[in-house]
Amino acid sequence: IRFTIVGIPLNLLDVLIGCGFLYCLIHYRGLRVSHAYGWMAVTFLIIGLSAVVISDAKLDALGLYKSYLLAPIMVGAMIQMVRPKFQHVIQALGYCLLFVGAITLLQWLTSYGIPAPWNVGNFDVRMTSVFEYPNAVGLLAAPIVALSMAWIIHEQKQRIFFLIVASVGMLAIGLSHSDGAVAAIIIAVTFAFLF
Repeated sequence: IRFTIVGIPLNLLDVLIGCGFLYCLIHYRGLRVSHAYGWMAVTFLIIGLSAVVISDAKLDALGLYKSYLLAPIMVGAMIQMVRPKFQHVIQALGYCLLFVGAITLLQWLTSYGIPAPWNVGNFDVRMTSVFEYPNAVGLLAAPIVALSMAWIIHEQKQRIFFLIVASVGMLAIGLSHSDGAVAAIIIAVTFAFLF
């Protein structure tokens, strides 16, 4: 969902991240992040802003700056601020993935609701769940599966729930044939074992 406010192109995700960040700032009475994260965030923001300044297409560069630097840094800060309740965040994401995975499985069983051109062929059919294209399933599922696997590796509580979430997520990724998501999960889980 895209729109413009005061000439600035935005989307619903930008607004949700901004509102969530503002809520965290108010609720936790300021920005509470580690010094290392703060320095890295400021460094990335300055480097990115300098790239925007020297760019010929400043408006496009500013959009990329907002989407690929500012928003992820705000999300990282929010995760650090809500860290004592981080289990609830991962659980909510897990329930979201269970829903998307159930729709993906239903599509696979019934072949209903798969948009063209993803519904052509026998082995090339790619499930899309609630999305318009199959890679969106992987984009949603990969980080949630990786977080669930990291939780299983490092925590003792609710391992069964997160194992179910990871299994359903991997099934959804497999049915959508999202190879990039598989590679991302392998790398993320490797890092979870190492650190």
